[in-house]
Amino acid sequence: MGNKASPTAAQLYQRMAETMVEALETDGKLLCLAEAGQAWASVAVFSSDNQAVQYHEIDTEDEEDVLSELVMQAWEAEPPRNRWSMMELVVEDGQFDAEFTFPDEFDADEDEFERRNRIVRKHFGDKPIKYD
Repeated sequence: MGNKASPTAAQLYQRMAETMVEALETDGKLLCLAEAGQAWASVAVFSSDNQAVQYHEIDTEDEEDVLSELVMQAWEAEPPRNRWSMMELVVEDGQFDAEFTFPDEFDADEDEFERRNRIVRKHFGDKPIKYD
């Protein structure tokens, strides 16, 4: 992982990766972009093909709730000094990697959708992002 996570949190990140792969039934690259804080989490999942990046609402058998719950559990499993503001969890070729943005690195004034689009382009290039 991009930054060292607590063992409990690392297990939860693995479960997030497995949940995304199972829900989307793909072995292609996936991105889970999550923001979290005390008692809240926001989760967005993306995949890509040759033409575009696709946003996914993972709601089969309540996986969306499962992902949000796993994000909250992972965030809470970190010692308070290691709690992040944003996580980029990338799943590719059966492996996952997580990068974290911590509160002192986080620009709270940046528009949420501009931040999301910037991070998606970082991982998938300059393809159009479809939210349908």
